[in-house]
Amino acid sequence: MTQHHTRDGKTPHRKSAHTAPHSAPKSSRPASRGPARPNPRAFTPKGPLPKEIESVISITGKGVGYIPLSPDNRDERIRVETDDLNTALHGDIVKVALLPHRAGEELFGTVT
Repeated sequence: MTQHHTRDGKTPHRKSAHTAPHSAPKSSRPASRGPARPNPRAFTPKGPLPKEIESVISITGKGVGYIPLSPDNRDERIRVETDDLNTALHGDIVKVALLPHRAGEELFGTVT
C-alpha cells in the first residue's frame, strides 16, 4: 500500500475509521466472573470456641494483629484490627475476646 503525500512532502492527516460517535454508556457493574471463590482465611471450628484467649500477639507492618488459636496450628488464627488493639504491641501477651462470627468466616477479636 502506498502513502500519498502532499506538495510539501508530508502525509495528509486522515480521520480514523474508529472515530464513530460513542454508543450508549456501558453499565457500571463489572462483568460476572463466575461463582464466588471461598475465603482462604475462613475458619470452621472443630469444637466449641473459648470466649477469651490469652496468647502472644503478632502485629503486621499494616498494624493488624494476629493470635493463633492453638500453638500447634498457626493457620487457625484470630484477626485483631488496628482499632481493637488497645495498647498492645508486637510480642505482648494479651487476652483477646472473640467477636461474634458466622461459620466459615474469618475470626475477629478485640484485646481486652
